Amino acid sequence: MIILRALPLVLLAALAGCAGFGSVTPGTPEQQVRAKLGAPNDVWKNSYGSEVWEYREGPVGFNTYMVRLGSDHAVRQVDQVLQDAFFSKLTPGMSRDQVHRLLGKPKEVRHYGGLHEEVWSWRYREASHFYWFFNAHFDEASGKLLRVSRIEDPYYSDRGDSPR
Repeated sequence: MIILRALPLVLLAALAGCAGFGSVTPGTPEQQVRAKLGAPNDVWKNSYGSEVWEYREGPVGFNTYMVRLGSDHAVRQVDQVLQDAFFSKLTPGMSRDQVHRLLGKPKEVRHYGGLHEEVWSWRYREASHFYWFFNAHFDEASGKLLRVSRIEDPYYSDRGDSPR
């Protein structure tokens, strides 16, 4: 019964989060982005004056937004990067920094000494309710991307919205 009463609040909070990023459109000034979304988790400054601001939903969030600002400090583009269109841009040989700039900070980093690998993982949602981890496998010594993989999120038992 309590869960049913809380459901509208959870849905409202989810919609408010979407409305926040949905209201940041091309041309929005930097100051308005900060006022609506707060400070970014990370900022990358490019040599030609543009910037990329990373906003992570965390610690168990399924979305990471990259807000791209032009040299005039206005929004050029907003992307939710934890999805196939961005995962497919990863190629063997990329550096850790290149992967971080594309997908944002991973949810977790694990080291597999026997394999000499460092594995970064991001939790993401597919088709609104299937939960997965996208993994980037790096060579520990060189820091270069070896391959990517995906696994179902073991925390979710029924491919639905209910955690175990």
